[in-house]
Amino acid sequence: MRGVPRPRPAERAELRAESVPLLVERTRIGLRIALVALGAFAVVDFFLNRDLVVRLYALALGQVVIVALAFRALRTPPTWQRAVAVPLLALSGIFITGVVSDVVSSNTQSTSLLCVVVSMVTATLLPWGIWPQLATVLVTGAGGLAAVLLVRGSLAGLGYAAAAVAVALFASVYIAHAFERTRLERNRAGDENRRLIADLQAANRLKSEFVATMSHELRTPLNVITGYADMMTEGAYGTLPGRQHDVVQRIRRSAVELHDLVNATLDLGRLEAGQERVSHDAIGIGELFAELERELEPLVAAGVTLSWRNGVDGRRITGDRGKMKTILKNVVGNALKFTPAGRVDVSADTGSGRLLLVVRDTGIGIATEQLPVIFDMFRQVDGSSTRRFGGVGLGLHIVKRLVDLLGGTVSVESVPGTGSTFTIDLPAPTATAT
Repeated sequence: MRGVPRPRPAERAELRAESVPLLVERTRIGLRIALVALGAFAVVDFFLNRDLVVRLYALALGQVVIVALAFRALRTPPTWQRAVAVPLLALSGIFITGVVSDVVSSNTQSTSLLCVVVSMVTATLLPWGIWPQLATVLVTGAGGLAAVLLVRGSLAGLGYAAAAVAVALFASVYIAHAFERTRLERNRAGDENRRLIADLQAANRLKSEFVATMSHELRTPLNVITGYADMMTEGAYGTLPGRQHDVVQRIRRSAVELHDLVNATLDLGRLEAGQERVSHDAIGIGELFAELERELEPLVAAGVTLSWRNGVDGRRITGDRGKMKTILKNVVGNALKFTPAGRVDVSADTGSGRLLLVVRDTGIGIATEQLPVIFDMFRQVDGSSTRRFGGVGLGLHIVKRLVDLLGGTVSVESVPGTGSTFTIDLPAPTATAT
């Protein structure tokens, strides 16, 4: 125990307050053990001291009354002082009557031996620390010594036995002391952990606020860049030569990718903070597809065809339009990123109150061993420093979180070098004609 700082009064008071219920519970256990021991001694007295049984049973009845009073005192939630005083007083009463019983029966064994057993039991059973345990040692040790002296008249010939008993008694004090220090350190560590958790939560809130603020502030210049790029592409400032047109298209594409990354950061922040709520909108799939087609157009590389098939026709479904758009935009954007040439086909169908969204591409595909982890945060198929494709691995993770939030499922099938198919199954409780 060296090097352990002394407990502050507040720490000791907190430890004692937390120990009261346990102390009461274990005191009751000890009292039940005492009743069992009294019954065992009553049986022994019946056979060995039958001529003294009336007097011995009267003393035993007094001990039972002491135990009953102790149980009664523990009915209401006690303070620390009362939780300690009750077992100490009960123990003292039992040992005093035990000494009288030993004197009556000329027995020097029971009380003198029980003082060792009881002190060890209280040291390990009762979480009350050094001073109550020291009082227990004094009571039990004095009881055992008194019984021997009153019956034998001296300690002659008992030197080694007395020394062994004394060692055991004081060992019990050290055990109680060690247990209390251990509990104190555990309690202190728990307080420190709670403070650390509170500090981490505060830091996390500040981080989330910072990320949200920065993401919001980044949107403004990105919108300006994208807007001017669109205007230049559309010829608002004159016709651009072919090479300049390609450069502006690259600027526009990069701005859109950065804008999507900012949105992903905001989406993840809201999900982590538990701030996402599910709304119930009347969604036109055709309108949603047209909106996504306009926003994703800068990401469609030369040699890639992006097609949209609306199997819902003119009906509207009920769901969270914003989250559904985010899900589709992330999955389709991911497919476009990993499809250098070929096709990306998006389809929507309904049936049995469900909406089935399928995104199929002819891109590079995903290795079999990567499929179980592609929805993990920051997970990328190619995580090397020389990887060809950008991104930080948030898109599909956000897709999985949002699909789960909407009560749906998302699955993927892929063949490396051939392409991938993402299937999103969402509840669509109503479908009405428009």
